Amino acid sequence: MPIALTACANHGTQTRGGIRNPIRLSATPAEYRIAPPTLGQHTDEILGTLLGLTRREIASLREDRVI
Repeated sequence: MPIALTACANHGTQTRGGIRNPIRLSATPAEYRIAPPTLGQHTDEILGTLLGLTRREIASLREDRVI
């Protein structure tokens, strides 16, 4: 059976790091153990580890204002 979602201005009152949970659960409230990553926090890691770019290539992208 599908769960009905309701939009309500009072939803998401718990915040941490600027995020809000739109679902309020009385028996199991949302817990925020850590804040979400900041914008660009993992950019070097993704470009280097997953895409295989060197530090010099990443620096060049920054210098050219690509990232």
